[in-house]
Amino acid sequence: MECVYYYQGLQQGSSSSSGGKMLKSFSKMVSSWSLEDILNEDLYKHQVEKIPEIFGSVESYLSSFLYPLLEDARAEICSSLRSISTLPYASVKVFKKLKPYNECFYNVGVDRWRNILTKQKDKPFNVSPGDLFILADKRPGTVSDLKGRGVIWRFATVTKIHDEGALPSVLFKAEVFNMNNVNMGERELFVICIGSTTTNGRIWTALHRKGKMNIMTEILCNDSRQGEEERRSCSLQSDCCNESPKRPLITDLDDIQAKTVVACLQKISCMHKPTVEPIWGPPGTGKTKMTAMLLLNLLHLRRRTVVCCPTNVAVVEVASRVVQLIRGSHLVGNVLLFGNKDCLRVDGSVVTEIYLDYRLKSIKNFLEILSRCKDLLSPAMNFFYYADGAPLNVSSRKLFVKKLKEKFKACMEPLERCLSTLCSHESTDYILKLRVTEIRQFLDKLRAFSALLSSKNLSSSSEESEKSILSRLKGHEFFPALELLRASLCQLLRELLPHLASEHTMRKFCFDSATLIFCTASNTMKLHYPGMASPELLVIDEAAQLKECESVIPLQLPLIKHVILIGDQCQLRALVKSEVSRDAGFGRSLFERLSSLGKLKHQLNVQYRMHPSISYFPNQTFYRGLLQDGPNVNDKSYEKQYLPKSVLGPYAFINISDGREERERNGSSLRNLVEADVAVKIVSDLHKAWSLSAKNELSVGIISPYAAQVKALSERVGKVYEDDDCFKVTVKTVDGFQGKEKDIIILSTVRSNNRGSIGFLANPNRANVALTRARYAVWILGNQGTLQRSSTVWGSLVSDAMDRHCFFNADTIVEAKNNKYNDELDNLTGKLGRTLKI
Repeated sequence: MECVYYYQGLQQGSSSSSGGKMLKSFSKMVSSWSLEDILNEDLYKHQVEKIPEIFGSVESYLSSFLYPLLEDARAEICSSLRSISTLPYASVKVFKKLKPYNECFYNVGVDRWRNILTKQKDKPFNVSPGDLFILADKRPGTVSDLKGRGVIWRFATVTKIHDEGALPSVLFKAEVFNMNNVNMGERELFVICIGSTTTNGRIWTALHRKGKMNIMTEILCNDSRQGEEERRSCSLQSDCCNESPKRPLITDLDDIQAKTVVACLQKISCMHKPTVEPIWGPPGTGKTKMTAMLLLNLLHLRRRTVVCCPTNVAVVEVASRVVQLIRGSHLVGNVLLFGNKDCLRVDGSVVTEIYLDYRLKSIKNFLEILSRCKDLLSPAMNFFYYADGAPLNVSSRKLFVKKLKEKFKACMEPLERCLSTLCSHESTDYILKLRVTEIRQFLDKLRAFSALLSSKNLSSSSEESEKSILSRLKGHEFFPALELLRASLCQLLRELLPHLASEHTMRKFCFDSATLIFCTASNTMKLHYPGMASPELLVIDEAAQLKECESVIPLQLPLIKHVILIGDQCQLRALVKSEVSRDAGFGRSLFERLSSLGKLKHQLNVQYRMHPSISYFPNQTFYRGLLQDGPNVNDKSYEKQYLPKSVLGPYAFINISDGREERERNGSSLRNLVEADVAVKIVSDLHKAWSLSAKNELSVGIISPYAAQVKALSERVGKVYEDDDCFKVTVKTVDGFQGKEKDIIILSTVRSNNRGSIGFLANPNRANVALTRARYAVWILGNQGTLQRSSTVWGSLVSDAMDRHCFFNADTIVEAKNNKYNDELDNLTGKLGRTLKI
């Protein structure tokens, strides 16, 4: 096959950072597959081998991921094609070959996107570079339609998005593969979006890079002394190994968190010995808070660091924690976030001010205002020197003061905005700190002068002359600084303009001047561009959820010498579509592999999130009892009763024996409408009880492993609670809830059958995530018989709930209601009772 040929060629030849002559782009690899190849689950079955734990060389390390990557990409495309009728599609209105490019490149314009199954209905579907499409002369209802007689279709990838406002509504440049003189210009055409090749393409490129990687000896783990004396300091014992701050910032951290921060700072102070430092942070142990404090220390030390995560949501979470710690300080300009704006959802959030596009806009405004202020200062100053010494009558005196204020306002208001931007948003590594301090002092003087100019008694005396008014103003300490300020602004412009002459230089300026750079692991590929200053430290948060082959992208940054991995291997791995690749260990993270080899970890083992009744089962089942409950969760005030006199306490399993699992229409995911109705009824009762209470803020999460169940739950919840700022309800999949927490979690397990079959619900990591999101209460809806027959962690959970008297049948709940519930709340009746058929 063609793809095998290129793989073998790469093994024999060399490749540069751009891929070399032998490297075929990932999108071209995909386009070389026939439809039969994509649907063939055995295509790479015999080439995919188990990924080792220890590697003999960099070449064997990188090549071990190649076939699993190809196989997983095939499975992902296959999954999309099997549900092709549900994918976003549009009619093509423009299909024009581009010149002077070769015949593969076309301008493609479409009218509007249909089949948009987004959670935010008001947001349009956005095309992005790297998106993979099928271009066809017929809109297929099934994948077999692509095999129909006379049907012409080709793969295409988006290479560039044209400016907004272009007609038709969406216009982009695309590379259409294997045209082979086929004329599609005369036909009615459709494009169907089947996914993105961006991340896999970046991984593919990284796996074919060859070059020195400072950290690779620590990654390969081929030293027989692995784990031996890992905590020993650098043997050279030079001064650089003791450069950690004398008084590290460890505010609001417990002893274990503080010791972890200090230990990491000491380890990365050595510039001789590369290190990989794993930090193990189970749910609720303050991992994100500790990470933010560690990054704050690196920011103060001016250690250039790239901070990456597997997902945009995780990136924004850790970046927002850092911004909250430095907000209002001059350090904001040293922190940068970049990536897809729509995916990051930065508008109106706390991270807006560190987002790259916002910073570029600020710099442009800054330069414009700076130039204007420099030019406006001269006439403003000249006006101050004007005076004829003659007495003024009341009207002319008022006119003089009015004009003086206007001149001052025209210059000083934009100047204050400009200098505030300089002090707050631009990196102090490029603007001398001394000058920033002087400008801050000048702003204080400016505000005082403005207050004097606006005072009512400025010209209160009827005999006061224009000269005497000027004399009073000139006596203010602000006035002599005007000329010096103008000279300073001119010098500042001369210094900055070489760095900000174009969009390209502005972007480079932002990256080069940043100390902390936040992005996804995939997006660190942009830091490999020629001329880009490489960070020296790498911090990966949620590291256990990142495929190891994807972590190769940031690990290859040329100056990276120290890596800090923060995660928990007991939570969810990265998503892998192919069972063949999954069995080969393709979803395993670097964090998990190092943990399995006995790599020493810093351990955060005190949890501050969950009521002890909630943490008990996960602690015993997933963490071997290593977790300790913090003093806050052991306090009596942490036990809350949200449904007064209800049997539902902090932890409960509700047995729903009459539920029925079913597949959603036109889909493969499962749902259980009885469980959905029960969950929504419980939320309704919670809202009633909350409405009769003090109405403190309450957050509720309704989660399920199955997307179809989440859809059913979302439809039932609707917009009922959207307008209530204090009673928040969130509906998501378990996977989408990793890293989040709510006051109350209602978990719908969905599965209900006589076989004990529970599919991917059996994954213990997924169970761990589902059971550890709640602070005060977690209520689990499920079928006792199905879960116990599964012989998985869920069977153990049901048994545990019975042993701890936290198991409730429907009739038990109704009995409790009849005996204990007050008339005011009417809990778990009506629809709940009817749904459970009690």
